[in-house]
Amino acid sequence: MAECGVHYLGGPQHSPTVGSE
Repeated sequence: MAECGVHYLGGPQHSPTVGSE
C-alpha cells in the first residue's frame, strides 16, 4: 500500500491499484 501512497501523494483520480493497471 505504501507504494500506492508514494505514487499518489497529490491525490489520484483512479484507484490506488493504477500501478497494476
